[in-house]
Amino acid sequence: THGITSAPIPVSTWERRTDKETSPGDDVCFAVDFAPDREHASVAVAGLGPGDKHVVELVDRRAGTDWVVGRIVQLWDKWKPRAVVVDQVGPASTVIPELEAAGVNVVTTSSRDMAQACGRLFDAVLNDKVRHLGQPELTAAVAGAAKRKLGDAWAFSRSSSAVDISPLVA
Repeated sequence: THGITSAPIPVSTWERRTDKETSPGDDVCFAVDFAPDREHASVAVAGLGPGDKHVVELVDRRAGTDWVVGRIVQLWDKWKPRAVVVDQVGPASTVIPELEAAGVNVVTTSSRDMAQACGRLFDAVLNDKVRHLGQPELTAAVAGAAKRKLGDAWAFSRSSSAVDISPLVA
């Protein structure tokens, strides 16, 4: 598998960042990602929590994709987030027009943005600057993730990972 290497985030380090009492606060962004086969979709939230720790949480993961737009609109109306982030070349990009038509501020990521986001998440986990709730689906995505080269950087590889990593990518 050319350009594919093992999961970059050590699961033991990820598990040490668990804080079941943490919260991403009120100033948040949501993100959505689909598995490559579109069998599952995931919605995540990120924000700055107590002690200036980045807090990430899996908000929803379900079979299929037809539920995503309605769920995002519901979260948008309730939480008034800064934006909903979608990878512009990822499988979830198909919902961008519907989300924008519903009045959601969608921010799309380029390959460069994804590489930077993956590097920043990696650094935050290793440098004890991230917290999460210890959700099994998110931990499984961390454990089963593969990475792919993007220039001299890398991003998570949906197609080469051992499991659905949409919870992690979101």
